[in-house]
Amino acid sequence: MCTLLERISTFLGDARTHAPRETRCPRPCPTRAPKALKASAPTAQTRSLVCRGLAIALALSGVVGCRGSGRLVRLETPGQTDESSKDYDRQLKRWTRRQAVTILKEMNTTLRIYATLQSPAFNNAYVAKRAAMFKLPDEQAAALRKQLADVWRESYPFILVVATHDRKWNDFDKKDSNWRLALFNDKGEQVDATSVEQQRRTTSTDRELFPHLEMFYKLYHVRFPKKLPDGRPLVQADTKRLILRALGSLGQAELRWRIQ
Repeated sequence: MCTLLERISTFLGDARTHAPRETRCPRPCPTRAPKALKASAPTAQTRSLVCRGLAIALALSGVVGCRGSGRLVRLETPGQTDESSKDYDRQLKRWTRRQAVTILKEMNTTLRIYATLQSPAFNNAYVAKRAAMFKLPDEQAAALRKQLADVWRESYPFILVVATHDRKWNDFDKKDSNWRLALFNDKGEQVDATSVEQQRRTTSTDRELFPHLEMFYKLYHVRFPKKLPDGRPLVQADTKRLILRALGSLGQAELRWRIQ
């Protein structure tokens, strides 16, 4: 559904391009008795009206997008450090969620967001991939693995890849940002991001590791605390979902991970 409005927009453009023009007879036509009406295909104008109505109906809810929870994932993984780099693509797909958001007043895709949860399983594959790319010695790979493990022990880290319709809206790292980032459990309890840092310079290595990092996208490193303000853990024994939300007047994105 995240590309439905784009398809509708393309269809409307095609309909206008190929709409038949009105013609007049150069001389009066002889009067004939009317024939029985036959069923005919909808005109371009009719198709246009139907599509416009559908687009408006979808947008009235405020947001149109895709936010699938994906397959079940395990947040805490035993210390597996032997995942080969060929597993990286599988882990990237497993731990990444995406959504495109459209609001009625813009009638355009306001926000495109990809979020990768840097779990121990993802980090193991990430380190293996980088070690294979750069032929890292074992001690450097071990140091990177430890650095990522230390971050995971203290927080829920994410990598966000984001594009907005207006580049000024892509300001997640600003104090007066258009967006608020929050991490929820399935009981509605939430924590705010403690750190949002934009990676100012992206390289070919970043694009190899995150293929959705295309032109006009920005990359952010985001961290959330593991504990609620009252000290209880955000993810408890009976928690089934972890939900990352980007909230603001321009739209609301919701990215879900179903957890074991």
